[in-house]
Amino acid sequence: MSKCRTEQVTCSRCHYDSPMQVWESINTDLDPELAERFLNGELFPWKCEVCGEEMMVPFGTIYHDMEHRFMLFFDPWDDNRKEDEDFDFTMPDGFNLPDYTFRFVYGMNALKEKNRILSAGLNDIVVERMKAFIHLNPENNVRESDEVLFYGIDDSDEAKEKTGWQRGAILFVRLRENAEPKILPFSVNLYYDKLAVEIDPRMAVKGCACVDKEWMNRQPVSYTHLTLPTNSL
Repeated sequence: MSKCRTEQVTCSRCHYDSPMQVWESINTDLDPELAERFLNGELFPWKCEVCGEEMMVPFGTIYHDMEHRFMLFFDPWDDNRKEDEDFDFTMPDGFNLPDYTFRFVYGMNALKEKNRILSAGLNDIVVERMKAFIHLNPENNVRESDEVLFYGIDDSDEAKEKTGWQRGAILFVRLRENAEPKILPFSVNLYYDKLAVEIDPRMAVKGCACVDKEWMNRQPVSYTHLTLPTNSL
């Protein structure tokens, strides 16, 4: 079940303390409405009981999805990330969670993306590897400063007919400062072509890690011989 506690937040205006409900863990199966409110940022607003000052107070939590068997350790601040470090992680005594995926995530965009990937039953390491290919292929017009995020899978009949991809399209979104987001579609087959990472020791995650662009860049794998074609939906 989900677990919360009450903390005192000091007002930046009047400097008095007022309470705030902070969720230590959120169970998406037992409390789906709570999980949705968290993803929408609805749990972060705080109001001072003394002067009425309002502000956003993000907090870390454990995001637990029992149906899809993953647990995300969420930190709202990317600045807390430790460079070049993977994390040893051992479940406390009494917990038996076989075949679970454990990940650290920093920032709400990363949490939402990781939730979409794992809820879709995809291997997030394969997805991150695909994103590395996207960055490296100049045909995709992705800059180093751009953020590429997994968006979803379109396996509708319309998408299959338009692209000629029998399994549909796996979609990524390119985020660029001062530019509209752009959807980058690829054949779902390209995802399944890369499932070999599951038996590649260089792609193994020991314990719990933050599997993202920085993590993938630290792995001793060359991508220079690979390209990914793009097609517009």
